[in-house]
Amino acid sequence: MNIFDKFQRLLQQTYEAALTDGSDESTASTRACLETFGRVSRLGMQPPRGTRSARRDTYTSELEQKMKSMQESWDADRERITQLEQSQREMREAELERIRRFEESQKQMQDFIAQYMAGQQSGGQSSQGGAGGSETHDDDDE
Repeated sequence: MNIFDKFQRLLQQTYEAALTDGSDESTASTRACLETFGRVSRLGMQPPRGTRSARRDTYTSELEQKMKSMQESWDADRERITQLEQSQREMREAELERIRRFEESQKQMQDFIAQYMAGQQSGGQSSQGGAGGSETHDDDDE
């Protein structure tokens, strides 16, 4: 019989003796460990806890509720930021399109003015010159 078996047998005997003395299983287990080994926690043999649910501290519950509320608020803020970023992108794209159309319109206007001026200088000079001369002539008559 090795040392482990000896301790195991001693532990079992002490446990059974504690049970016969009227201890419940948890107390008997703890007493058997203490009497056999001299300690409980060092051996990792803490008596098992009952099946009762742990009572919640009101402060802890309040903190958990605050954290949950903060998380929900953060999620809502993140969603709002995402929506605002999307809206900003759409507005930027619309503004760039308006600028592009304005520049295109401005170029067309410049082209039109250049063509008009070119037409005035080449063909419009003779016809305007005659009209201009007659206007000058009319001014002389008065």
